[in-house]
This record gives sequence, C-alpha cells and structure tokens, in this order.
Amino acid sequence: MYFLPNFPQKLTDFAIFGLILLTGLLAGELAKRSRLLPAVSGYILIGLAIGPSGLNLLTAPLLDDARLFIDIALGLILFDLGRHLDIPWLRNDRGLLLMALGENLLSFALVFAALLVVDLEPLSAALIATIAMTTSPAVVMLVASDLRAEGPVTRRTLTLVAVSNILALVIFTALIPWTQRQDVGIALASWHSLYRLGGSLLIGYLAFLLSLLAARLLGKRESSQFLLFVSMVIIAISAARAFNLSVMLSLMSFGVCARNLDRQRRLMTIEFGYVARLFWILLFVMTGAYFRLDGFTSGAAAIFVVLLVIAVRQLGKTAGVLLWRKPGQLTARQAGLIALAITPIGGVALGMSRTITDFNAGLGGQLSLVAMAVLTVLDLLGPIATHHALRLSGETLSEEAQAGSNHHG
Repeated sequence: MYFLPNFPQKLTDFAIFGLILLTGLLAGELAKRSRLLPAVSGYILIGLAIGPSGLNLLTAPLLDDARLFIDIALGLILFDLGRHLDIPWLRNDRGLLLMALGENLLSFALVFAALLVVDLEPLSAALIATIAMTTSPAVVMLVASDLRAEGPVTRRTLTLVAVSNILALVIFTALIPWTQRQDVGIALASWHSLYRLGGSLLIGYLAFLLSLLAARLLGKRESSQFLLFVSMVIIAISAARAFNLSVMLSLMSFGVCARNLDRQRRLMTIEFGYVARLFWILLFVMTGAYFRLDGFTSGAAAIFVVLLVIAVRQLGKTAGVLLWRKPGQLTARQAGLIALAITPIGGVALGMSRTITDFNAGLGGQLSLVAMAVLTVLDLLGPIATHHALRLSGETLSEEAQAGSNHHG
C-alpha cells in the first residue's frame, strides 16, 4: 500500500554516496584527533572496513559504478598537481631536476630488476615498476593542506610528486597498448602507443586553450574561474574517454600547460576548497575499499615479492633524493624528510592498475595481486610517513595557530 513505508532490501546508490561521505568525514576527524594519524588514514581505513575486504557495504558493482567519481576526483587533483610543476624553476634549479629524475629512474630500475630476478615477464615487470614510480599526489597535497605546510621541503616534495607522476603516466601510456601485442601485432601496438600518448597530451593542451578563451570573457573573477576549471576538467575527462585516451595524463598535462604556457596570466590560481575536500574523501574511501588482501594470503612467495617491491622502491627514491641533495642545496635532514614524504602510492597507481585490467583482463588479474598488495601497504603507512615528515620539517603551523586560523576563517 502506498501510504506504508517502503523499506529497501539494500542500500541505494544515494545512500551509499552519503554513507561514504559521512563515515569518511567521521573517520578522518577521529584520525586527526589521535595526533598520530592524518585525516587521510581515517578515510582509507574506513574504506577498507566497509569495502569488499571488510563489511562489503561498498560492493564490487558499486565501486565499478563509482568510477566516474574517482575520475573526477583524480582529474581535479592531477590538474592541481600539474600547476605545481614550474618548468622554469626546474630549468634554473638543476639540482632539483637531477633529484627528480634520479629518484624516479632509480626506483623504476631497481623495481624492474628485482621483478626480473623473481622471473616476472619483462612487460609485466615494467608496468609494475612504472606504477612504483608514482607518489600519491592526493595524499601529499591533502596532508600539506591540513598541516598548512609551506617551505623548501614542502615545495620540493610537491615538485618531485608532480615530476614522478608525469613521467610515470607518459611511460605507462606508451607501454599499455603493448599488453595487446599478441592480438594486434607490433606495428599496430606501436601506433596505438603514439596515438594514446600524443592524443592525451593534445587533450590537455586543447583544454588549456579553451580555458584561455573562456577566461578572456569571464575575466579574473574567482567564482567564475572556479566553475571554468571544474567544467574543463569534466569536459577533458569526457573527451579522453570518448577517444580511448589516458584521462590521468590528459588532466595533468592540462595543469602543466595552465602553469607554464599562460604568458599573460589570464588563469587564476584557484583553491578548490570544500569541493576538492568532498572529492578527496570520496577518492580515499573508495581507494581503501578497492584494497584487496589476496596478495597476503597467496603464500610466502607472493608476500616476498610484495615486500621486495616496497623495499627496492623506497631504496630507489631515498637514494635518488640523497645523492643529489647537495646540487639541490638541501641538508641531509631535509633530503631525508623529503624521501620520507614521497612514500605513499595512491589513486594514480590505482587508476593504472585498473587500466591494465581494462586492456588485458588476464594480465591485469595476475599483476593486480602484487600491485594491490603494494598499494595497500604504502597507502596505509605512506600518509603517516608524509604527515610526520612535514611536521618534522618545521614548515607547518602549530596546532594552536591552525586552530586560531580555522576559528578566524
């Protein structure tokens, strides 16, 4: 009867959306109040708890339906991260450029070599090594924002994160068509690599040009440009999907262009604020929900491979930062804190792992055991490492100052 309540058999998508936001918000606040964990850790842990590996409130089909939200969240984050890549600064600060290239090349080479030693096929080893190059932009940016961190360690950390992700996305975008080599042949795989790489960069550049045209009409009004950027991020995501290109590389190249090619400074530096926080909570909770513990229950050999990848990745990144600290005019302490701050892997690596499965389900299934286990460990421990590294840098506001700033804001 129509006047009786209709109790659903299961949670609706709208209820799930609200559940993600509410539980994520509460878990993040509890983590912050512990003074040991950043809010990010709370978001990820609650995602793990309510996801398929936990209570299964966020089921696998619901996570698949939520991929658009993840793409938008990653798009905003990568666009914002791209704006941190100041190419003239890198050209002038050769030490920082060498450090960025060094930590990425070393981490790739060490992970690739280690996986070859344990008899992984070269293409699979290269894909995992490329994933291992990345540092989670969302974790580093959100922790830095929460701590109000600003200074040489924070700025260089964000630059290293930007370089690592752009390099990893370029290499990954070029490699991914080769997962279908046996089906399409070497020539077609080569052309597909060029198409995806060039097309993704072109989407980002065209999004930048359209933003410039729109900004001429809109002027330098923060509210208008905020809506402009959000709109262009969504349009770029749609275009990249329509042409079977890399959404992540398209959005990051959009941000890099906006920072470095806007000669007349028509585009403003916009803080996404509460909108970004909403999508960040969604991203981290769903990232935690995606975590699979299969890699830890597949035997000692699988656990050894996971721990090996984590160890050599961190060795490569730490060595790369420390080896070029003097040309970068950093103390040993500052370099060590930067190496600690770039520990986490996150949404970009998750997106890469899903892309492998989309292109080659068989290969993706094999690699996801290792990739997701590595992601699980580094996304649980990484935010804590970043949090404490930035706090120890002395570049954050004190808790009393943050409280006062929040009160007056």
